[in-house]
Amino acid sequence: MSSDQVDADQVASAVLAVPGVAELHAGVLGEIGTYLPGRRVTGVRVDDERCDVHVTLAWDAPVRETAQQVRDAVAPLVAVPVVVTVEDVATPGRLTPTTPPESPLQGVTAMNLSTIGLITGLLIAIAIAVGGFSGFLLAVVLGVAGFLVGGHLDGRFDLVAMVRGNRE
Repeated sequence: MSSDQVDADQVASAVLAVPGVAELHAGVLGEIGTYLPGRRVTGVRVDDERCDVHVTLAWDAPVRETAQQVRDAVAPLVAVPVVVTVEDVATPGRLTPTTPPESPLQGVTAMNLSTIGLITGLLIAIAIAVGGFSGFLLAVVLGVAGFLVGGHLDGRFDLVAMVRGNRE
């Protein structure tokens, strides 16, 4: 079974069904995920060499035993070794993904990281170059770079895969 035949949603469901797994985790920089048309499965990345699963465990879950249960649950679904990384431990009373936090800004849309990255890149460009056509070009390049990094952190696209190119 090749990596493009693995159902990332099925792997995610199997992981979340393991007792002690609080949620899937995207990794420190949001790098762990499977990109599907129009969406992303966070915490699961399968390639031809291995299946990475990053999780947040419940406070009282035994780490080694739970990681082994995750490996055992995912192994029948993939034909590669399963590597489980425990990224975080959910403290008692922490909100789960199914219970959204109450926000004092109900209905207000916050800027996403792509927009913040774009603005930051543009401001840095303005600070570095003060005018002229070359300053304009530098502003555009840094703005695009900021947008790409912010979009990667938002999970809108996989910047690492873009840089590596298509391996197929």
